[in-house]
Amino acid sequence: ESDQLSPSVIHRLETASGSVTVNALLRFAEVLEITVKDLFDFPHIEQGTVSYSHKLIPPHSPRVEKDAYRSLLPLYSLKAAAGYFGKADGDIKIEAWVEINDFKKLSKDMFVARAKGRSMEPQIFDGDLLLFRAHPEGTRQGKIVLAQYRGPTDPETGGSYTVKKYSSSKTAAKDSWQHREIKLSPLNPNFEPIVIRPEDKNDFTILAELLRNLSTH
Repeated sequence: ESDQLSPSVIHRLETASGSVTVNALLRFAEVLEITVKDLFDFPHIEQGTVSYSHKLIPPHSPRVEKDAYRSLLPLYSLKAAAGYFGKADGDIKIEAWVEINDFKKLSKDMFVARAKGRSMEPQIFDGDLLLFRAHPEGTRQGKIVLAQYRGPTDPETGGSYTVKKYSSSKTAAKDSWQHREIKLSPLNPNFEPIVIRPEDKNDFTILAELLRNLSTH
């Protein structure tokens, strides 16, 4: 996404296998939407497990009015998030507000939801807190998304919504391209992908894209 960092530079940054320039650090931090300082604030490591602490604030705390979407984001169940961003009627319950201090800028299209099920292991585990941005723009290819569809019930979530890795194949039309097939793929090989055909495209919506897993293992 930086357009200017080569794979070899990114590899050195992520594996600490060589020196990098300050300019590379700046561009790397920019794409991650964090400060350069954040790149040097390593998480606490204990017994081989990396853990982050994201404080949960009660929904009626006085802090919410002051810090909502500044340093706090709403926490929904996955079902509630899908309902709210799918424009369901009625009030959607906010379980809590999550303190986010390691992201450059928060906005009202961002939220946190609890993962459900095991289909995205080992990247996402049941109960993980996931940071999303609603109604994403641009390419979705290869991204993990929250999708809503009018099709078979997802056996894990029990509803018409799911968190999966997005991929699509396209075919040429007259003056444009159209989707031949959209696939929502699990990362766990024990689960099957969900395939969306062209005739079903009106029954399918991408509600949000995953920005970060706030839980680590």
